[in-house]
Amino acid sequence: MLRRNPVRVRYALNGIEFLPPGFSRKFILISDSGQEILKTSDSLYTDIMRSGRFYVYELVYQNDPLSPDYFDATNFLNLGTRLNEVLQYFKSTAKCHALSKRPAFFELYNCRKIEGTVWEDFDKNGIRNSGETGIERVKVFLYDDQNNLLDSMMTDTFGQYVFLQFAPGDYQIKFVNEDKNFSFSPQDQGVDEDLDSDVNQMGELYFSVFPGKIITVVDAGMIRPYGMIGDYVWEDSNGDGIQQSNEIGVNGIAIDLIEASTGRLIKVLSVSWIHWVIRVIIDLIMLRKECII
Repeated sequence: MLRRNPVRVRYALNGIEFLPPGFSRKFILISDSGQEILKTSDSLYTDIMRSGRFYVYELVYQNDPLSPDYFDATNFLNLGTRLNEVLQYFKSTAKCHALSKRPAFFELYNCRKIEGTVWEDFDKNGIRNSGETGIERVKVFLYDDQNNLLDSMMTDTFGQYVFLQFAPGDYQIKFVNEDKNFSFSPQDQGVDEDLDSDVNQMGELYFSVFPGKIITVVDAGMIRPYGMIGDYVWEDSNGDGIQQSNEIGVNGIAIDLIEASTGRLIKVLSVSWIHWVIRVIIDLIMLRKECII
């Protein structure tokens, strides 16, 4: 998989290197899978546009065309040439040269995403159900396996967050809600990994990002204390605002529960029975009734 931007790899030599007169050097980048030449470089760095496992050899060769040991590196070290072909050439010609006995090895990974959603677990079961909305402005912290902070952000209006460009490895994630009324949902409930809450009761999770997985999802359910609102809807025949014994209940009333501070619609209840009860957050709220009679 190609990257949009190259990775610059810098080579480091073990000690001081002296080249005899007429000799030059090249660094040869070899693929792990095919043992074929991907790039050559005269300098101590190269740019790579792909992921994978790589080896780097240093070749010292005679660059004087008048010498019997002359090696035409420009034409011989072509893209796709296998390392064995280079070794066989020098063995068969006995040209003076030096090639690394043990190459440098390194690996480049495609960047991975770590993302998820923080949601309000209204029924406290640790499973995200339809209608359970995201929570914004929850702080999310990402650490490496040595507890070094790598990145942090806040969830958006949908309760979502995303960390980009992280290599496979071990990480810790921590969620912090400044609203102290919140606690965290039960961890790993149900059988659907896409719907459960992944973090423990401290809002933390240790996890691994694997090489073969492009996106790692970590979700967190959160719970607030709940109260109840309930009452009785009747037809006020004489319009005095007081229920008389002959004023009967009315079915078919739509009731919206709205958070007063934000105007957010929390719940819609269609009353099919005369008595209605809604479990609500203990907060300042408003009720809007829409009669359909």
